Amino acid sequence: MRPLPHELLGMVAAALTDTVLPALTDGPARRQLKAAISIIARSAAAIPLMDQYLREDIDDVASTLDGLGADVGRTRLPGVARGPTVPDLIVEHDAVHAELESFCEAVDAAMGGDLAALLVRVLDRELALGLSPWRLS
Repeated sequence: MRPLPHELLGMVAAALTDTVLPALTDGPARRQLKAAISIIARSAAAIPLMDQYLREDIDDVASTLDGLGADVGRTRLPGVARGPTVPDLIVEHDAVHAELESFCEAVDAAMGGDLAALLVRVLDRELALGLSPWRLS
């Protein structure tokens, strides 16, 4: 099936950039369109990488939490059936991140170094895809 979703989004961003944007004068409407084009283009670039990103992030967060859990007497994370589709992976991703949040709340400050390193790796992956809200450009 062509175009693929990420290709279609790329074509929309290009069309808006080439046809609509030049017709707008400087001002709020032009700035809003430029922001929308940027979001569309970033989404188009991220779509083909989502499966790999989700799998790597799930594995990293789960294995780090498992290792930290052993240090503080927590049991291994309950397994979540890994589905073959991105929506299935998103459910699993949300589950391990919910566990990460709970764990962070439960662990004392002595564990902060390992958790901080994990969170930096998570943020690095999100930045690489253009998905992080912390991206400044």
